[in-house]
Amino acid sequence: MPAAVLLAAAPQPRRMEFRRRTLDVGAAIGLHIIARVGPGVTADLYDGTNVGIRQSGKVPLALIITYPVKP
Repeated sequence: MPAAVLLAAAPQPRRMEFRRRTLDVGAAIGLHIIARVGPGVTADLYDGTNVGIRQSGKVPLALIITYPVKP
């Protein structure tokens, strides 16, 4: 199961949410694999996109996920 940690927990109102998510080897999040990416790669996703991530490497994968906070 992926672990998620809230980063920069500033009080409301804030515009963005920042979370660090760690995927164990073999873990997955989401609906679809969109592309293979390597270390240091950024994936820019937008509203209405269905995506997913599967960790196929040999060590846990740490991600920083950001998204807007609804007012």
